Amino acid sequence: MRTTEANSTDFNLTKANAEYSKVQSIAPKLVLQDIEFLERSEDTKNGLVNIDFESAGHFPASYLQIKLPQNNTITNTTILVRNNTNEPWEYLTTASVYRLMQQGKSFTSPDVVLSPTVARYWRLQFNLSSGGIGAQNPSLSLGWLPSTVVWNARGQAPFTLHVGEKPSIINNVSIASLIPDYKIEKIQELAKSSLTLEVSANNTAPEKAINTWVAPIDYKRWLLWGGLFLGVLLLAGMAFSLLKTDTKNE
Repeated sequence: MRTTEANSTDFNLTKANAEYSKVQSIAPKLVLQDIEFLERSEDTKNGLVNIDFESAGHFPASYLQIKLPQNNTITNTTILVRNNTNEPWEYLTTASVYRLMQQGKSFTSPDVVLSPTVARYWRLQFNLSSGGIGAQNPSLSLGWLPSTVVWNARGQAPFTLHVGEKPSIINNVSIASLIPDYKIEKIQELAKSSLTLEVSANNTAPEKAINTWVAPIDYKRWLLWGGLFLGVLLLAGMAFSLLKTDTKNE
């Protein structure tokens, strides 16, 4: 390319660089939590196979990911839930699940969509008349879409973020009122914060998820019951002593 200015000086354009910035919508990534297999039981009378799982926390499951153990499996499963072992199972939904292998490619059933459900115990029930499940057990994962929270900090760094069961909230305003003409696409342009966890090189064993369904030991309650029990024993001893004295006087 050749350009000419008023003073007749020529410039040769030898190279051009083009840059562009692409901003795209960020779809929330599904969070998946594997839950622990408990037991397998068979109801031979009704031709049912029950596979039970226990969730380690209060997860708001909106999706279920069921992984079948064997290829070329097509079956139906009934999903039931409960929060205590002494409660009856409650019906949640029924879904068709499959795992197929064709021409070297694996095809699996999509995640089961649910209304948000928090439950401790989950059961997959398979009917032998509709394909069954085979000798191996499937795995079950709970999934949900995370919420996005944006903090706006003022003042000098460093800043402290307090997290707890009942945090003190000074104010809570929508992000649209903080950022003019806010659109979901702009969230990619915001600075990201990261949290790193240093792990010793000698500690290579994966940590097991803490079961938040198990309540911590209430020592005050045990001390109170212990004091009441000792008081009852003391009163019983005094009553026995008085009764024995009256018997001797007679």
